[in-house]
Amino acid sequence: MLACGLALALGPRCTDEDGAASGISVTQARAAGVERPLLVSGYVVAEGGRVRLCEALAESFPPQCGGPSLEVRGLDVASVPGLEASDGVRWTARPHRLLGVVRNGILTVSGSTVG
Repeated sequence: MLACGLALALGPRCTDEDGAASGISVTQARAAGVERPLLVSGYVVAEGGRVRLCEALAESFPPQCGGPSLEVRGLDVASVPGLEASDGVRWTARPHRLLGVVRNGILTVSGSTVG
């Protein structure tokens, strides 16, 4: 279970049941409007040089983004653990957390992925 809140000093954040930072959703990140790094949780989907962090995966094969997404820049996709691949698409079957600044629908990564 996640506990989410808004702390003035830290910005929007969520914690898991152990109190560890689990990240905010793609929807929350798109609406945050802050110029500091956010920990954003979602599914990584890479196709044809385009990388996105997706709120959900569509039930297709290979999977596509379902719902809101952020374009991701500055991420070495090969460093993402647990990538699956088929027909030129790479994706994570479970959410990953990326640290970066969100601006105009783009997440510019400033930290490594966390499984």
